[in-house]
Amino acid sequence: SSGINAEYGGIIEHNGHRLVITAYGIVMNCVHCKKRINILEHCKICQECKVNFHQKCYKNSSLRCTGIPVNCPSAQPKPFFGVAIHEVVARVGGVTIPRNLDKMMLVLEQNGLYT
Repeated sequence: SSGINAEYGGIIEHNGHRLVITAYGIVMNCVHCKKRINILEHCKICQECKVNFHQKCYKNSSLRCTGIPVNCPSAQPKPFFGVAIHEVVARVGGVTIPRNLDKMMLVLEQNGLYT
């Protein structure tokens, strides 16, 4: 699927990958062009195999998703940025986050609306 909903907070499917927009606090590499993804630059990460693409590169990639996380920093440790709040809180245990708040925080994080 594609379009506005997929580009802003939704999942984009390509070659079996389930891609979401995220940004890292560390430098990563794009699996397609092999160039670096700068700190806090928006990129796409597969929710299944954890590979990273530049925003512009994923459409040109023929790499198929294996469904198994690759041995890369994005697969371990679990990131706090680009992850739904309920997943982060679940690691600590005992706290429930309302889904609408969870989605709102993810949209704010992905679109860089910081003070």
